[in-house]
Amino acid sequence: MPSYHGDVSHPASRLLSIAALGLISAGLIGVACNPPPPPPKTPAPRASASAPAPAPVDLVDARWGRFVSKRFDLSMQLPDGHAWRIDDHKTNWLLAAHPGSSSVLRVRMWREQGIVGRDACEQRARDWTRDIPLAQSSRVLDRHPAPEVPAPGFDTEVITGVSRAQPAATGPAGPAPASASIDGFVMAFGASMKRCFAAVYTTSSTGADGSARLGERLGIATRVIESISFRSELDPDVRTPPAR
Repeated sequence: MPSYHGDVSHPASRLLSIAALGLISAGLIGVACNPPPPPPKTPAPRASASAPAPAPVDLVDARWGRFVSKRFDLSMQLPDGHAWRIDDHKTNWLLAAHPGSSSVLRVRMWREQGIVGRDACEQRARDWTRDIPLAQSSRVLDRHPAPEVPAPGFDTEVITGVSRAQPAATGPAGPAPASASIDGFVMAFGASMKRCFAAVYTTSSTGADGSARLGERLGIATRVIESISFRSELDPDVRTPPAR
């Protein structure tokens, strides 16, 4: 099962381009650019005290912890480490959820019978999990190779995107409410000989500043995925130079 190794420094990684973050912050992906509807004439009913909505968590300044999965021989860095709920047993994936930021991370490493490429590994991952986002039906903000993820020699690509915004409602309904959810993702698929790697980080945000918050979360998601490191029990850590 995964184990937590305490706070560590932020992983070095490539962040989203300025243009991509500007696109999100400007609200060009949908909800945030629409004016909020006028306030209701009567106050909304109070939420049940027994099931309060979780307050959004700002991960930008959160402390990071390293988690290790012996099942997949993978380690990764996560912000606000102890708040993640990790399940490394019930599915084909290591599944981690962070309710405070509406984020879910799926990670898996596996072997195929023959030599495979990145596309074949991606298709296998989609066969296991049908709700992995599709780049062709999303607004792709950034895609770049990551040959060090999860280990040197992998042909890995990282893709960042958001769900395409629905057209603003017209007529009596008016524009979409500012509370509508904006969904985004960062995913990586890689291959090296007979070994496959897949990681999918999905997140969402709501509210008038939802676009800007989503941009921050996608930047963090990129750092999380690019921190994932493979280490077999029989192999030395390829990212750590040998001691002198």
